[in-house]
Amino acid sequence: MIEYQNVTISYWKWDVIKDLTAKIKGKVFIIGSNGSGKTTIIKATVGLIPYKGSIRIDGKEVREIKNFLGLATNLAEVYNLGYGINSVLDIYSEEMDLDKELFLELLNELELNINLKSPLYRLSAGQALLVRNILAFSSKPKIILLDEPFENVDPARRVVIAEWIRKFGEEGIITTHDLDVLKKFQDYNLYVLSDSKLYGPITVKDFLDSSVVEGERNDAILTLQVAGKKVSLVKGSDGMKVGLLGTIDRLYGVVS
Repeated sequence: MIEYQNVTISYWKWDVIKDLTAKIKGKVFIIGSNGSGKTTIIKATVGLIPYKGSIRIDGKEVREIKNFLGLATNLAEVYNLGYGINSVLDIYSEEMDLDKELFLELLNELELNINLKSPLYRLSAGQALLVRNILAFSSKPKIILLDEPFENVDPARRVVIAEWIRKFGEEGIITTHDLDVLKKFQDYNLYVLSDSKLYGPITVKDFLDSSVVEGERNDAILTLQVAGKKVSLVKGSDGMKVGLLGTIDRLYGVVS
């Protein structure tokens, strides 16, 4: 379980995340617009940036965790060690029990033709992300923390990444702003990150089937704040259907 208790994460004087309290069980999605703080949550959870409050993984405070082998992420900052991809594989197979054979197997499954002597930064944005996704899955983690794993990825490979998310890890967080990819995970729970706060959980199916209306409604399945305005997600055909928005960014256009 990942537990957040009164977590605030700030850059300068701006609270990107404010008073976050949640218990994450199983694998869940956190959706939010670009710049909403999704990556910030992932970075704090893996201990890359400071936070106020408490973040616990399996009951252990993140600030105090050393050499925790049960967690993996696709964040670029984590894979800065080593020059080429081969060097990264060597380091993480030694330190994090990464399975090199599984890495090559997953690489072939994506038909990703890359030079393993090359550094990650020389790959295209899409290729680098795919390699980081594979690195995360190759350690066979209990907990996965994936930041926008479908970004700049073609449709065919998105299907494969979706299968891996279901296959690897017992729990964790996957962030995205792309609502179309959620259709493959209708039985999962999700949270909506908006205006520095986390709202939910709600099932992906209920979220995609709901409609957006301004204001608070007694029949809302979820009420959140978007750009300073109260917004309700309701069942039925009132308002704009969430599943038709394409990306969560368009929610701001609906309420503007």
